Amino acid sequence: MNKPNKWIAALLGFLLSPAGMLYVTEWKLAIGYFLASILCSVFDFTVLGPSLGAPLSQYLMTSSIVTLVCAVHCYLIAKNWTNTLPRPWFSRWYGLMGVFSVPFTLILIMRSFIIEPFTIPAGSMIPTLNVGDRILAYKLPYGNYGTHSLRFLTIDAFEKPERGDVFVFEYPENRNVNYIKRIVGLPGDTVSYNKQELTINGKLIKKIKLSEIPRNYGTTTVYEENLNERLYQIQVGLSTSHFEGEWEVPPNNYFVIGDNRDNSRDSRVWGFVPSDHLVGKLVYVFEQ
Repeated sequence: MNKPNKWIAALLGFLLSPAGMLYVTEWKLAIGYFLASILCSVFDFTVLGPSLGAPLSQYLMTSSIVTLVCAVHCYLIAKNWTNTLPRPWFSRWYGLMGVFSVPFTLILIMRSFIIEPFTIPAGSMIPTLNVGDRILAYKLPYGNYGTHSLRFLTIDAFEKPERGDVFVFEYPENRNVNYIKRIVGLPGDTVSYNKQELTINGKLIKKIKLSEIPRNYGTTTVYEENLNERLYQIQVGLSTSHFEGEWEVPPNNYFVIGDNRDNSRDSRVWGFVPSDHLVGKLVYVFEQ
C-alpha cells in the first residue's frame, strides 16, 4: 500500500520525530525536526530543567512540545496524502530501521564508553554540586562500560583516579544506583576523619574558613580545602560525633567522601568503592 497510515505516522512522529517525517517521505523536514530536537534537548538539559526543578521540569520540556507538533504534522501529511508514486526506500520499515540504527548505535556507544550525562539528586556534594545540577562524566579511561544499569564490558582501567577527583560510581550496596563523591583515599592509604578534620597517611589536609551560613538548626561553615594542591569547597555543621574513624584502604578500592561533610553517607558509613564500580570522572557541570 503506497499511502502511509496516518496513525502510524502520528505515532512515529511522537516517539521519534525524524522517523515520522521519513515515513511520510519528507526527508528535509526530518532533518529539520532532528536539529530542533537536539537544540531543544540541550536547552532543556542546561537551562530549562535546572531553572524549573523536578518534578515540574519533567513535564514542561520544550523537546516534548517538538514531539507533539511533529506527531500532528505527520498525521496531517498522511491524512492529506495525494501522491500516487511509490514511496522511497527510506520510508519503508526496513529503511527506517537502517537509517536510525546508526545514530542510536552511536549514542549508545557514546553514553556507554565515552561520556554520559547525570543529574544530581541529593545534596551530599554541596557546595561543589547542588541538587538538580546536570553534569557530564568522562568514562573512557576507567574500564567500567554501560549505561542505564546495563553493564556491557569491564576491563582493567588504563588511567587511575587521583586524590581530589570527583567520580560517579556504582553504589557498592546496589550497583544499579549511581552515586557521586570525592575520592580522598587511594589503595593503600590510611584515611582518618575526626572532629571535622581529614587526615591522609598522617598528614592533616589544610582548609581555610571562607564563610558562615546561618541555618534554622545552627550554623554551617564553608571552607576551602587543599588536597594535593587541588582546591575545592566543603561545608560542615555543628555535629562532630558521627562519621568519625580511621580506615585503611584495601587494594583496588577507593575511599570517597561528600563535600557536605555532615550530610553525606559515604565511605565513612558503608565502606570502600571497588575500582570496577567506578563509572566516570566529573568533567563539566551545568549549574542551575
